[in-house]
Amino acid sequence: MLIANTRTLAGDGERLLAVWLAEPDTRTTVELCNWLATDDACPNQRATGRQILADVGREGRVHTHHRVGVLLAVGRTLLAAGELSRSLSIFVLAAHLAPSEPLVYRLLGEVLHLRGDVVRASRMLDRAIAGGMTDPETLAWYERARIASDDAPTMAG
Repeated sequence: MLIANTRTLAGDGERLLAVWLAEPDTRTTVELCNWLATDDACPNQRATGRQILADVGREGRVHTHHRVGVLLAVGRTLLAAGELSRSLSIFVLAAHLAPSEPLVYRLLGEVLHLRGDVVRASRMLDRAIAGGMTDPETLAWYERARIASDDAPTMAG
């Protein structure tokens, strides 16, 4: 159940949320998720903002679970809300639907790194870079994961 207090949202967000609540289709889900993931979404209301992000992320997945673009937007929304387990499951689903999409692996790498699984994060980020994701943010995540995985204890048998 969406508990969003629309007064917490700035003007655009309030309008987007109302449109999305009326008809949570692909376009409005992506628009709302992208807007919610910005810093402007819920100024000075971080706790309520995180709840709104989590609620929209959960509801957005229910309504549009078969479209990769929507899954990425919903996953990013959940990631912004700190919902690492949920965002990970969304990105895994997106990877199954679009196994050649490098952005999926970039986002998987970020979530895995934040969850502390730096070895798998490094592999996902390798795959993203091999697929053409060479932007500074991807390269920074890759470098962090590589350094952390070099420092991670190895399983010796």
